Amino acid sequence: MAAALREHLSLSSSSRMLFRAHTLSNCGYYGPTGIKNWNEDRYIVEEWTMANGTWTFAAIFDGHGGPDAAEFALQTLPSLVKDSLVALKLTENAHPDNQTVGRLISEAVVATDLRIEREFTSLLSAGVEVLSDQEILAAITCSDGVAIRPEALRAVSGTTASIALIDPFKGVHLANLGDCDAVLYVPNASGTGWKGQVLSAHHNCENKEELERVKQEHIGEPHCVDHSRRFGRVLGSIVLTRALGDMPLKLPSIYNLSVFPLTRDNKEVNQNLVDYNLTPPYLSHIPEVSHAKCDRLESTFLIMASDGLLERFKKVKPERSEMEILDYWVSVASKAQHQGENMALDLLWEAFGGDSDGNIYTMVLDKSLQDRVDDITIIVIPL
Repeated sequence: MAAALREHLSLSSSSRMLFRAHTLSNCGYYGPTGIKNWNEDRYIVEEWTMANGTWTFAAIFDGHGGPDAAEFALQTLPSLVKDSLVALKLTENAHPDNQTVGRLISEAVVATDLRIEREFTSLLSAGVEVLSDQEILAAITCSDGVAIRPEALRAVSGTTASIALIDPFKGVHLANLGDCDAVLYVPNASGTGWKGQVLSAHHNCENKEELERVKQEHIGEPHCVDHSRRFGRVLGSIVLTRALGDMPLKLPSIYNLSVFPLTRDNKEVNQNLVDYNLTPPYLSHIPEVSHAKCDRLESTFLIMASDGLLERFKKVKPERSEMEILDYWVSVASKAQHQGENMALDLLWEAFGGDSDGNIYTMVLDKSLQDRVDDITIIVIPL
């Protein structure tokens, strides 16, 4: 039974190899109603041949409010990074420093977000203040008079970004925006296990440093973070503190009053985003960059995942700390590698409950699942 379920999950999650990377992206589930209408995650793995060797680019974009911002980041950001790398005119023995590599990734992230903003606001170049509702709706609607223009859809949606660039010398450069996870695992000194180095921070309201940063950037605004729920929400709207897109939290409040409601079927105004949006932006598009060097290449792994994977493991293994769960990931990946299996698929399988009778995928198929399961995207790269 377990083998058949696992095979079905493999097909439904489109697990595949991209170059040396083991990957998959699984659309989430909404309780007994079944699979979501669409997967909002996007991911990519590419290898770029430069004069000084092969560079590996890998990224996960975990979208929310629709897939549009994540899709735009997928189509835009990788080429910006590659073009910047080419512009360095690397020679055969060139070894660019961490600061240079980190800067070019960061600049690509920021440029992507600024383009989302620019292409959206250019639709309303006459000025939101002077346009009527009918004129605004016409400006953000396609020629068919029905569909919302892609420039508007990627502005109202958002995405996190976890971007890894691995240089030919096994240096790992990670730029993170949001709450994806990226962990580098190297064999420990005794050779009996691994040491995990977390390369990503969670940019959300659960992170005290991020929470304090938002408050310091908006002094005198008690509603910049709403604490009425279990975890805080920026302007009462979103738990993230950094993201691409999400223009309702980056543009002046008049857009939340006059423009963004017109992109929704119910045309409803989010009053918090009108009343409390005083000094935007409230979400940052500046990524946090980290670097690591692999001194030993055997049995070394980089595991990247959208936040749904860690969220799922916390429910399956509630007795374990977050770091214990992250350490467990590499054990699952290594075992799968030795068995010739897709490492990303085995991680998802274990997150769903593994071979136990409580594997939630059984409940997904028979429509008895009561829980919500987020989209989950995983990239495992053996270095």
